[in-house]
Amino acid sequence: MPHYEYICTNCNNEFDDLIKTSDRNKPTKKACVKCKKKKIILKISSTQIIDPVTLGLKTSSSSFKELMKYHAKKNPRGSLKDKI
Repeated sequence: MPHYEYICTNCNNEFDDLIKTSDRNKPTKKACVKCKKKKIILKISSTQIIDPVTLGLKTSSSSFKELMKYHAKKNPRGSLKDKI
């Protein structure tokens, strides 16, 4: 489920919640953790995509690692070289 950020209009506290995409425009039923009021609005924020390899849930295959090393050699100015 996507991660959405909210702001309390009463105390300006910012917090986040994981909700279904279809429910993102519905008012959250949670109260502010700071002032306990239900005056919450959705905050416009950037999107983050995290893959399972970065999280440590999966490992890359050896053929994928070799392919990345190949591309790192062909493109030495890319940031990929520092990550291998």
